[in-house]
Amino acid sequence: MVAMMHVAAAAGDGYGRCRESNMWCTRGGIQRLGCGRCRRLRHAGRGSGTVAGLIAMLVVFVMLGAASAMGTVAMAKATAGTAADEAALAAAARLYEGSGTERACAIASVVAQRNGAAMHACSVQGEDAIVTVEANANGLAVAGRALPGVRIRAVARAGPIGCDMD
Repeated sequence: MVAMMHVAAAAGDGYGRCRESNMWCTRGGIQRLGCGRCRRLRHAGRGSGTVAGLIAMLVVFVMLGAASAMGTVAMAKATAGTAADEAALAAAARLYEGSGTERACAIASVVAQRNGAAMHACSVQGEDAIVTVEANANGLAVAGRALPGVRIRAVARAGPIGCDMD
């Protein structure tokens, strides 16, 4: 058995003689023969795989949280854009029918609310209705706490298209 270990040491697979006891032992691997120092070295790396696994899981969870936050903001942006477009179209339709600015903006506010947004501003320039709405980014949280002031704004303009019938 000693002859096989001498051959293994010559091949360079990690076996060597212990400095303290001049006995054969491994370097950071499986212990064959050796002193107490070699046994202590064998156990020195215990738990390092657990720590590496926990760090990898933490990185994955942080990335999932960031992806979730980006998805929430993208949904709020789409909601705000849709609500602004439909509210501006509703206001422009009321203006075209002859309703006043107040009535057109009131209708735009109702349409914005039904589409998940809140009216921020409404104005009329000529025959065009300009509507600004805000959508709340619900569910956006950091460290388990909802972020209260994360709102997405969208602006839309709608009105009749000018036609030249010459």
